[in-house]
Amino acid sequence: MPSKRAAAPEGFSMVELMVAMVVTMIVVGAVYGLLSGGQSAFRVQPERTERQQNIRSAMDLIMRDIGAAGDGMPPFVQTFRPGLNASCGGCADGPPPMGPNNELTDELEVISNPAGLPNETACNYNGENSTNIVMKRPTTLAMMNTPVMIIMANGTWTIRNLNKEIRENDNSNAAPGTCTAGSHSWLEFNSGTDPTGFNVDGALCHPNSGPCAWGNACKDSNPDDDCTVAEISMAQVLRYRIRLSGGVPELQRSVNAGAFQAVARGIEDLQVQYVQANSACTVAAPCDNAPTITQTAPLPTPAAADFNALITQVRVTLSARSSLRGIQGETTSATGSMRTALRGQLVSTGTPRAALFALNKQPGPVTATTPVWR
Repeated sequence: MPSKRAAAPEGFSMVELMVAMVVTMIVVGAVYGLLSGGQSAFRVQPERTERQQNIRSAMDLIMRDIGAAGDGMPPFVQTFRPGLNASCGGCADGPPPMGPNNELTDELEVISNPAGLPNETACNYNGENSTNIVMKRPTTLAMMNTPVMIIMANGTWTIRNLNKEIRENDNSNAAPGTCTAGSHSWLEFNSGTDPTGFNVDGALCHPNSGPCAWGNACKDSNPDDDCTVAEISMAQVLRYRIRLSGGVPELQRSVNAGAFQAVARGIEDLQVQYVQANSACTVAAPCDNAPTITQTAPLPTPAAADFNALITQVRVTLSARSSLRGIQGETTSATGSMRTALRGQLVSTGTPRAALFALNKQPGPVTATTPVWR
């Protein structure tokens, strides 16, 4: 009988097994990379969209307020508060936070008369120790507990909060020769019942110690020299700042020294620069601080006005970050103290309409009636 031959061994050799494992790992790694990239992109796009939505909505609101700066007010009122570059303007809650570019955030404060209500003429102010003004009209357009701008005859001004209006049928409280006979409104600006902090003890011409100290009407140690009240204008004071809320930075807005409200979360930096009509603050080299407007002419007229001092452009830069971590495209701030996040920046420039209207009255270089801006 023929002998049986042993069956040859079956299976993979060690070399074949190793080759198969290497090929499998390469394929699996490639598939994982594709899935991971797709998943990351799926997470990035909603975060990027949300970040852009926040920053654009915040910028739209700021640009709207900048455009309205100075509306309904004399053309040479300083409508942007100086001294807010990398500063909180003496705020009680500490210094502003640091932005991602290793610089302190700015703040922005704007004054306007958004309703466009006309100015009203005063006929008497009792001087250094008075907090009352007598108006020519028997009633005023101002509402109680509303800030108003009090404009002096020399063009300086201050902001106060109207506490009370008394309607009188005669001029018994007015100085002789200043108010004609008939009905008047007697406006009070007492500090005792003022919730805004605009009113201070003493006369209306005394420098403010509140949020509008930069707009006080005094020029020297004798307030009576500068305290001839000419008219009042309705006023709205808007303030923007960056603060941390629950560890997350947010852009906040305050109206008439009221409580700050959140505008957009994730906004971690606000930078503001200013351009004047024709001065050192140019488009190529804007000023970080709002330049001071100095005007000494009584209720300035185009013939005596310094048009070059008008702020014609305000450049705002907002930086925002996403709330989600561990996604593609994250960056670390220059300070090293802020978290790594998906970041973005938006720059926009706004022009106060009131400044353009004033420039339209400026005599041009060709003829005295040709405005520089048309």
